[in-house]
Amino acid sequence: MIESNEDRVQSPTSESGVVARLDEASYQNGIIEREAILDAQAKQATKDESVWQAENEELLSEFKQGTEELKLSHSRIRTLQGFELHLRRLSGTLKRINLRQNLINKLKYGPRIDGPTGDKGIAAISLEDQPDQDPDSQPKTEDDLTPFSGLEVLEELDLYDNQISKIEGLHQLPNLKTLDFSFNLIRKIENLDSLESLSTLYLIQNKISQIEALDNLAKTLTSLELGSNRIRHITNLSCLINLTELWLGRNKISKLEGLDSLVNLRSLSIQSNRIIKLEGLSNLVSLEELYISHNGLTSIGDGLSTNKKLRVLDIGANQIDDMTGIEGLNNLEELWANNNKMSIPGWNSIENYLAKDRMKDLQTIYLEGNPLQSEMGVNYRRKILIACPQLIQIDATFVKSH
Repeated sequence: MIESNEDRVQSPTSESGVVARLDEASYQNGIIEREAILDAQAKQATKDESVWQAENEELLSEFKQGTEELKLSHSRIRTLQGFELHLRRLSGTLKRINLRQNLINKLKYGPRIDGPTGDKGIAAISLEDQPDQDPDSQPKTEDDLTPFSGLEVLEELDLYDNQISKIEGLHQLPNLKTLDFSFNLIRKIENLDSLESLSTLYLIQNKISQIEALDNLAKTLTSLELGSNRIRHITNLSCLINLTELWLGRNKISKLEGLDSLVNLRSLSIQSNRIIKLEGLSNLVSLEELYISHNGLTSIGDGLSTNKKLRVLDIGANQIDDMTGIEGLNNLEELWANNNKMSIPGWNSIENYLAKDRMKDLQTIYLEGNPLQSEMGVNYRRKILIACPQLIQIDATFVKSH
């Protein structure tokens, strides 16, 4: 009987080159085989988790009650399984946790993994010697297994350079002041609402594309580091009126905006972005340090006319040929203008503004990599020093002792 197309089952080609028929029995056997493989993989993963949990519990058992700091960087820690009971044991005194450069990928996880005989592990044994611990308060559900929650005296949590993709499990940390999630895989700023004392937040080198969810930190946050992410627009910062440091270098920002409310900001770093105009800084009357190198600026214009407190200005590696606009910045101590397009006429237009009688505190100036360096020839630094005798350093060369 000729087999119809409807009867044919698509499957790997047979040795004869004809599409082989896959009967029901073979199909079912394949499913059973696949399930067996998946089951074996799951058991292996569980075994690995249990091994890592045991290693963690052994590692943490070395820290005695009364410990104020856990130093566990470079410890090849893959999971926080096994941390929860020990951190509860140390919660009364623990102020700092350093878990830098490990392999942790999440901050919340499922139930404890017990040994084959029902052994609850080292942590549970050590807990039996603490009558003050309430057994009913121990984690029972997945949501409860957040080892950092409830550490009421913790002030610093350092998770720099791990594999964390989500911010979570940070409840009941009333005294946490510094939180470092730099060099992880985080895509979204979230779940920080309960950190009522947080003053410093590091999120360098993640995958964040939007600034958000910081409203509840308005009263306490003073330093925010978001360098090396995927941010295109400066948004949702208006609530952070107490912010004094903002770091946004190495993003994809093309416009200086959304900064008007940051009247207490003292340091702004926005290096290596796509900015072509110096603007949006008029309300930042407390600004002392501005780092805006490696952008596309062609001039300063009136972009700094109200920033009279500037001490450090870094405009290096732009396309600036005329620095008119720095007049009035009489508190400048360091001016970095290297690798621009300024020639002798451009220098002549500003040298009087940099003179000692106007900028008496100016100590360092970087002008190398501009056309004027070759145009002035071997007398380059001497000519700069004659115009600005107060200088201590020209480029990397000290021209006088402190």
